[in-house]
Amino acid sequence: MDETKKSVQAISQKVEQAVREGVPYHVAFDESFMTAYTNAPSFTRFLEDSGLGVRTEDEWDLLEPSVLDKYVRASTSFATWEEMQKKAGEVYLMKLLDLHKPDSPGDGE
Repeated sequence: MDETKKSVQAISQKVEQAVREGVPYHVAFDESFMTAYTNAPSFTRFLEDSGLGVRTEDEWDLLEPSVLDKYVRASTSFATWEEMQKKAGEVYLMKLLDLHKPDSPGDGE
């Protein structure tokens, strides 16, 4: 039982740190996420390919939501920027907690 308690405490600390410090886009939208869900190999390339003249995460955040949504729809498997962020958060949290969520019931993992 002590090991379980230690494991739960470690997970709790990881989550608290991520919430407190926030997660930079280049971490949440790492290469594995970007190649799985977008037409770009990295978040930096995603910004460059947007044609919106943004080069940083801060500049991206200043864009109108409708502009973000239009680009996200055209270059990812998501309908909105919010939906993309939500999925990246889910994937990041699974990695942070060192959990694996199988893509399909029969993938053997």
